[in-house]
Amino acid sequence: MSDTYPKSVKLTDELVRRLPFTTKGQAKIRDDECKGLLLVIGMETKTFSAKLERVVSGIREFAYESFGSFDPEAPDHVGVKDARKAAGKWIADYKNGAKVAAKRGATTLKEAWVRYKARLEAKGRSPSTIDWYAEYIENGPLKNWANTQLVSITPEKAAALHVRITKEHGPYRANGAMRMLRAVYNHAKRKVDRALLQIDVTMLVNGDLHVDEHHTVEDSAIALGQAIAQALGDKKGITRYGSTYAPMDEALARVALDISGRPILVWKATFSQPRIGTVDTEMFEHWFQSVSQAAGITLHIECLYGTNNHHIIEGIYKGFARAMAQAIAIDPRKADAIPSTKGMLGG
Repeated sequence: MSDTYPKSVKLTDELVRRLPFTTKGQAKIRDDECKGLLLVIGMETKTFSAKLERVVSGIREFAYESFGSFDPEAPDHVGVKDARKAAGKWIADYKNGAKVAAKRGATTLKEAWVRYKARLEAKGRSPSTIDWYAEYIENGPLKNWANTQLVSITPEKAAALHVRITKEHGPYRANGAMRMLRAVYNHAKRKVDRALLQIDVTMLVNGDLHVDEHHTVEDSAIALGQAIAQALGDKKGITRYGSTYAPMDEALARVALDISGRPILVWKATFSQPRIGTVDTEMFEHWFQSVSQAAGITLHIECLYGTNNHHIIEGIYKGFARAMAQAIAIDPRKADAIPSTKGMLGG
């Protein structure tokens, strides 16, 4: 990678255009003209950003800001000149002691949708896909939120909306509305996500997805694991163990787990390609490792066989959900007892 990407260079639009996307991970290139400005190249994106530090009252403080993506085909394209101008001002303000925060603006859901729609069209997405998204915000359950500012849509509001849509239109429409919000937020540097593990979970994730998905995947998994641990409390009455075989077409996954308080992951699954969609396949193992550590679960995952990468990981996730459902179920014979002869779990 070092042969392809210089560590430091005077950036120009033509140079950025010619630089290839990475095959794995990301490359960071410093701009010689605007000290502090970075071009971050990933597998599908080229983004301008800056990361600085300063000492305030003896405490080292870090700040990070993104100035947009270089994508001449997109309506929100940012060129080198504009990125340099924005970065220069942000860096100067930061060094002068200003309280600099990520700019979130007053973009409404409708405005964000217009930009996201243009992005989908520029990327050649099918009309049926675009119509599916459009229906939710233009005529569907998100219509009343069209003029709502994105920054005002809190996790609590998103959760309440999901509950209301479920009651009025059913779970399919409610999950579709969350998918719409997730897509638009993702494009607007925020993400709304909802996960179901036989446990109701509402999760709002704000991450630096414009850079890559690593920290967002890791932190969301840790948060989910911590939420599971808190929800189970002292684990009194739970079955504790769960295991299942999960077939997904030609693939077969096996998942066995013990909510033991002793976190460990045994992972035996491989993929024939580095990415599924926009996600690095190596991140799947890391996600389960993070959940296991945060929730205190002994977790064994194995793909017994399979050729389609999407089927393999889908079978694994569904197997994990099924095994978790078994493990957290209340054992009526020991509903008031902690499932351990030691009287406690962990250690």
